[in-house]
Amino acid sequence: MPYGSKSRDRDRASGAANGKNAMVLSAELQPHRTADAAPYDFNQISLHTLATAPPDILDHLPFGIIGMSANGVVQIYNATEAKLAGLPPAKVLGGHFFENIAQCMNNYMIAQRFIDEPELDATINFVLTLRMRPTPVKLRMLQSKSVDLHFVLIHRTR
Repeated sequence: MPYGSKSRDRDRASGAANGKNAMVLSAELQPHRTADAAPYDFNQISLHTLATAPPDILDHLPFGIIGMSANGVVQIYNATEAKLAGLPPAKVLGGHFFENIAQCMNNYMIAQRFIDEPELDATINFVLTLRMRPTPVKLRMLQSKSVDLHFVLIHRTR
């Protein structure tokens, strides 16, 4: 499998998954209820915004957000994804995303890209199948060397 003990050991050794992100409030982080909601659009939201926005803002966005450390441990899980996936935050936060939460994404189209591409902002069509009937979605994968957290955004297309 793409995400296994070898990648976790590498990330632990690098210290990349320290989980310490400073809260930065800027014009980009104004509540999504403003007239200009573009910074919070599925296709436009930045990696920096995802990593620094307060949880209450992320919880109100209309798409799922999963933020994980470099070794795949979930640190951010918004309320929208919890509701749509039917998995409470207590079962997801602290778990390994690709090995224990979303095994259907532990493949070369998704998990392997986080390993192979240090700079990643890509959207693909995908079908979630693990704990639900097949559900078509758009997945947006984001990561950068400049941000400790890696993100999967999930927009249900039905």
